[in-house]
Amino acid sequence: MTATSPRPASSQLVFVPLRSTDASDVVHAGELEGPVPAVMVTPELCETFDVVPDTEEAELAALQVAAVWSLIRGDRRLVGVFSVEEPVSPYPQEQGNGAVQLATVRRAQMQAFFSGEDAGSEAALAARLSDLDIDEAWALPEVSQLAGQIPLQWHDASELSAYLSAMEN
Repeated sequence: MTATSPRPASSQLVFVPLRSTDASDVVHAGELEGPVPAVMVTPELCETFDVVPDTEEAELAALQVAAVWSLIRGDRRLVGVFSVEEPVSPYPQEQGNGAVQLATVRRAQMQAFFSGEDAGSEAALAARLSDLDIDEAWALPEVSQLAGQIPLQWHDASELSAYLSAMEN
């Protein structure tokens, strides 16, 4: 993952599935208060996706899970990447997918964010996923096709305000 600033050695990356309102809170309030669901590279995620910890492949798996979760929770694929030092707690219902929860995340901790290319078509898909868990959503052909064929776009954390403004217009 490309970061805007170096991560302290004691920090860990978490991938936060954002709703538009969550992203707005990060911008305007400077933080997102929790519990904040997130995905991180855990032994369970590595086992589920058959990836090696501490690799880009493991981070990509966590990013993809967070992107699917953002569709379930919101209206598009929108994932914030945060470097946190705070302890995380397991998110029991999605532990196999690397799900954790945090007390809060702050804008200053955001390293980057990722978004889908076509918010309009993703919104239609998201509306059909709202009652599913990550595994149920991932199993749907249209979700696995979206995840596998339409890459997420990387944005520097400093671009979040402009991104949200563009989404409103």
